[in-house]
Amino acid sequence: MLLPALRAGAPSRVVNVTSGSVRIPTGRSIDTAERKGGYYGLHAYGRAKLANLAYTLDLAQRLKGDGISVFAADPGGAVTTMTTGTMSSSRVVAPWLRPEGPWS
Repeated sequence: MLLPALRAGAPSRVVNVTSGSVRIPTGRSIDTAERKGGYYGLHAYGRAKLANLAYTLDLAQRLKGDGISVFAADPGGAVTTMTTGTMSSSRVVAPWLRPEGPWS
């Protein structure tokens, strides 16, 4: 729905936020809602970000030549207390990935 406005305002840009977590899912499959072995939050997050990246690459190809630039940006990590309680859950973050801090 925004494409007409983006084309009219060219040069325009679309920026989607991605994450280094696209490397975490095993098998790189986004075809299934859950991986074998059950739910694991970080894998689900990684698959969602992988799907977002695939969409961004496809959109960039479709809009080539329209005066609309399409980017995927990884803002990096941020240590906050937003995830308090989840960082110690084995269903969310594997023990070897858990950062040291007040949330562990």
